[in-house]
Amino acid sequence: MVISSIILAVGTAVLVIVTAYYASQTERLVGQTERLATLTQQSVTQASQREQIKTSRYLWERINEKYDPIIKIGRSQGWPEDGSGIIDVGWEMLSPLVREIDYFAFLVLMDEIRDVRHYRHRLSRYIATIMRHYASANIRHDLRDQYPDFNRLIMGWNINMPDEET
Repeated sequence: MVISSIILAVGTAVLVIVTAYYASQTERLVGQTERLATLTQQSVTQASQREQIKTSRYLWERINEKYDPIIKIGRSQGWPEDGSGIIDVGWEMLSPLVREIDYFAFLVLMDEIRDVRHYRHRLSRYIATIMRHYASANIRHDLRDQYPDFNRLIMGWNINMPDEET
């Protein structure tokens, strides 16, 4: 019986030592896993930020490609003599521009592009200029109806729009 008790005590001691060893190994692995998860999250965040910058630059270039000819027409024609302040550039020029802005707005509103500090002021100014000086009341109405994210961006950013009657 004494021998059985000694064997049981030695077995228990071995079991405690083995359990302690595996517990320490588990803690070490948990710590490594947490560090790996943190590094992975940082890597994903940096990749996401790079992708957002790349996408926003690309869209900004496309917006400018469509905005620049409209502004050029306005500068070459001067302001209308009828006092309306509207330089008619037509739906065929405004619609593709607003389509690009609408897509940019969609990405901003869906949080695919988060950091818009660089673009917000200039894009707000572009939109206000387009709607005030290059789109008649009917075209403004159509643009806002047909491009819902464009309209949501105007509302969300509180861009000052002309009255619909003018």
